Amino acid sequence: MQKQILFIALLVLIFLGISNPLTAQITGIVFDESLQPLPYASVYIDQTSKGTSSNAQGEFLIRDTPDTPFVLVIKYLGYKTVRIDIDQISTNKITAHLELENIELQTLIVSSGGEDPAYAMIRNAINKRTAYLNQYNAYKASSYVKGKITLDSIPAFLYKSLDTTLQKTLEDLKTLYLSETISDYYYTHPDQEREVIHSSQVSGDPRGFSFNQAVGLRINPYKKGIQLENNIVSPIAPNAFNYYRFEWVGAFFEEDHLINKIKLIPKNSSLPAFSGHLYLIENSWNIYACDFSLDGIRYGNELIDQINFKLDYIESSPGSWVLYNQTLTFSANVMGIQFSGLFAAIFTNYSFESAMPENMFKRNEKVIMLSDANTKELSYWEQTRPIPLETDEDKDYKAKDSLNQIYTSPEYKDSLQLIGNKYNSSSLSLGYTYKNWRKNFELGHSPLLDNSNYNPIQGISLGTKLFFNYFRNQYKLSIYNEVNYGIEDKRLLSVMGIKINKTGQQNQNFTVEGGTRYLNFNPTFATQNFESNFYNTFFSRNFERLFRKDYLQIEFNSASSPQFRYSFSLEGGYRSQLFNQINNSYLKTKNNFADNLVPIRENSSVGFQNHSFVKTKVRLNFFPFMKYKTMPDRYINLGTSWPKLTLEYNVWRTEVSKALHQNIQFEIEKGNIDFRTVGYSQFIFKTGFFIQSNSLQLPDVHFLNGNEAIFKLNSNRLDFFRALPNYSYSEKYFATLHWEHHFMGWIINRLPLIRKTGFKSTVALRAAKTEAIKYYLEPCIGIENIGWKYIRPLKIEYVPMTLQENGVGSAMWIVGFNLTLR
Repeated sequence: MQKQILFIALLVLIFLGISNPLTAQITGIVFDESLQPLPYASVYIDQTSKGTSSNAQGEFLIRDTPDTPFVLVIKYLGYKTVRIDIDQISTNKITAHLELENIELQTLIVSSGGEDPAYAMIRNAINKRTAYLNQYNAYKASSYVKGKITLDSIPAFLYKSLDTTLQKTLEDLKTLYLSETISDYYYTHPDQEREVIHSSQVSGDPRGFSFNQAVGLRINPYKKGIQLENNIVSPIAPNAFNYYRFEWVGAFFEEDHLINKIKLIPKNSSLPAFSGHLYLIENSWNIYACDFSLDGIRYGNELIDQINFKLDYIESSPGSWVLYNQTLTFSANVMGIQFSGLFAAIFTNYSFESAMPENMFKRNEKVIMLSDANTKELSYWEQTRPIPLETDEDKDYKAKDSLNQIYTSPEYKDSLQLIGNKYNSSSLSLGYTYKNWRKNFELGHSPLLDNSNYNPIQGISLGTKLFFNYFRNQYKLSIYNEVNYGIEDKRLLSVMGIKINKTGQQNQNFTVEGGTRYLNFNPTFATQNFESNFYNTFFSRNFERLFRKDYLQIEFNSASSPQFRYSFSLEGGYRSQLFNQINNSYLKTKNNFADNLVPIRENSSVGFQNHSFVKTKVRLNFFPFMKYKTMPDRYINLGTSWPKLTLEYNVWRTEVSKALHQNIQFEIEKGNIDFRTVGYSQFIFKTGFFIQSNSLQLPDVHFLNGNEAIFKLNSNRLDFFRALPNYSYSEKYFATLHWEHHFMGWIINRLPLIRKTGFKSTVALRAAKTEAIKYYLEPCIGIENIGWKYIRPLKIEYVPMTLQENGVGSAMWIVGFNLTLR
């Protein structure tokens, strides 16, 4: 009986093999003339968009090939395209040797002025650009994206400082990130992209979701600009001649098409323009291929040494050229640690009759990661992956899979937990966390310096945050106690709270908190804690004005969608004055601390006396047309071209005034208004008014965010006035505008000597109007990105004057420090 079953199964397999030739596949390898593999060559079936790409070792694989005969095309920039007639599927394992392309100098007419013929070709391509940009109403393509980042080297002194085990780990596992995604990519005219990710795999994280995606990665040089860190001007943009010089290298034939190779030369080393080559098809002026590169300065981030883009277009049907193969490679250097990366994408199986499925996407939903995308087994990837894994990639998957099994084993987690739970001499200053993964909880305290300060009220104050966290599924329960003790006022401040957080697509938080805090009268004060400590310690300049609040508060906030978030809070308690306990810094500076008082204007009904209060706040945030990516467990915002809208309503009653006070505020904020090569602007507009503004207490008025410090840590913050006195306030109505434009080198790149510095210029205008300030204008110019290489922490701003009703104010300089690497 067993033999009969095996015989029948064999017959079925034979029948399937004969009757279904679509299960056949073609494998092969692509070499150059010296037998070096050609990485990421385009391999496809002629007159279709069905195919694959070779990997870094030149190997390729095409599954489900059609019935014979057909022509297999192997194409690689700089080499002659090879066409292979396929007659018998079963015997095909192809070794392709590509010869260098023979670039011929054709006879071309050169203008009397000696203009290079490339300029006429570029003009023709510019004239055709809009037509090709709008060529397709809709299409669908299959997308495969592989991302890989590797550690290439670290400084010798750092390597030698590692123990033998870590050195071995670095040698064996130099791949820092390796991931693959398979998806369906949809396009609808004029500029609608959508993507459904069916499969996602991350090396070392069996249930991880990759950040690889076609949307956002796919480059379109038919657009005027390509948005990277800088907005890079396309070589066929209408203004391309302001950024590029062009040289015609020569031409070669691809079947019946004459392909022109044009060299791209940026007019200077700082302009946002590509170097490399552009390949244009004679007469039709389609893009045949792109081989672009940028250095860190032109890319917009000097952590990058070099970034390269290769785009390969194929003729999927006569006259229809589509992007087929795109590779992005880069190298980077951070403090002597060298990285390199690759993002390879192929777009196959184009269908121009497949419109975007109705009801699949919600409005503004750009990417959907299916819930089972990260559950695919190894066998699935072996049978589906269009680009074969390289040797080191296969090794990385297997090694990290084995390590993950070790890392997630109970024995390993117990041993790691045992080591991590030890309390040592550094735990007090750096913080400590005791973890119990079996019972899903942790407890500990924050670093001592997190809640420590120096000010004239407390002198030196020391504090920490004690916490207990319990995790279960999507929920996190936190119980915490913030404590702070002032040496001079001899008071222990304590705030206790319970917070429940629910993660997911609708992230929600519910908090109950109460205790005693010292707070700034201006809750959005523009001086950071470190700055205040610095000025208090070394100059006895206390910019902050504080009051005491004893309170109990309930707060709830939630995101009902990526476009909408709301919060509600209710609090009550007692607010009281604070007074300086010391007159001068411990360093005995020349100045004395100013009194802890906010100056009150004449004829103002605002004041401050100790009082009880009850206050409710409702806040709504709306992000119109926010584009987003839907993950199984959350939303990821992808940005919007519209400004963020905020509406806030406050209602409260104090012991001083029995009247019910109300305040309504409206805010419009836009962080990045793209002006392409001219840079970008950002602005914040706020307005609001008070209902029943008699007998307002200082903690309830609206402050305009002034500044009196020359040195600022957060000078990139937009919403503060550079030269307006601190604690300028409004008690009836207000309107403020903060606008800033970053030229991103548009001006400085045109100055022969200065452009080599990499500095960037800014202009700004800030304005305000209240019942006491009829108008206030503050123009400002600045230089940012000051530094060397990727360490550029300085920004210098200059306010030449301030304009207001009572005259012209004096000038002011601001020196800002922004500790970021670029």
